[in-house]
Amino acid sequence: MKTTNWKALSRKLGVLSLTALLIASCGSDSNESKDSSSSSNTLNLGPVFDNTGATNDASVWSSLKSQVSCSQGRMSDMAFNYQQNGNTYGNTLAAQAAYVQSGGVSGTSQGSYYGRSNNGDLMYVSKVYNGNSITYNIVVSLCNYNDGMYTYIGDNAGMSNFAIQGIVLNNGSNCGTGAVTSGYFGFTTQAYGNQMIPIAFASAGVNCY
Repeated sequence: MKTTNWKALSRKLGVLSLTALLIASCGSDSNESKDSSSSSNTLNLGPVFDNTGATNDASVWSSLKSQVSCSQGRMSDMAFNYQQNGNTYGNTLAAQAAYVQSGGVSGTSQGSYYGRSNNGDLMYVSKVYNGNSITYNIVVSLCNYNDGMYTYIGDNAGMSNFAIQGIVLNNGSNCGTGAVTSGYFGFTTQAYGNQMIPIAFASAGVNCY
């Protein structure tokens, strides 16, 4: 029987000490609902790229995915939304770890932000106004990961419990888009024993794409 080198896997997946914090924060918040699986969010982009003010974002997102490669290919895009609340401070979303909701929301986009991880995972965030509320649409394009025996990240990996923490948005000064300068997108996956896996995102030293 093949055993898994968990330390090596952790380095490859970018599993950090944030795992315990994500589990504690998400698990203790009874007001947040959890998405059941990656399949329910796959290609569930809804109105994300059709919103007023976001008409060019789809082409920017497509171009970015073609420029940034994944060693084992990409899983399908997944869309979520996060509503601004007391856990949002200035330009930081989810100062404490919080679950995100499935699918995008309609409204007027007044800010688009792009980020990437060291492994090539990509994130798009759009600040959406709808009446008096502010919601953030979040789309992620994650890199597949399979160690030859188990699929840890992928369309059929049984991913669930999607969450974010400390997503910092920086407006671009020289173009119409901004950057996700730091933050984490986390989830659980069956092959990893349902432990939370956080992926770190940053702007890679640029303010826009």
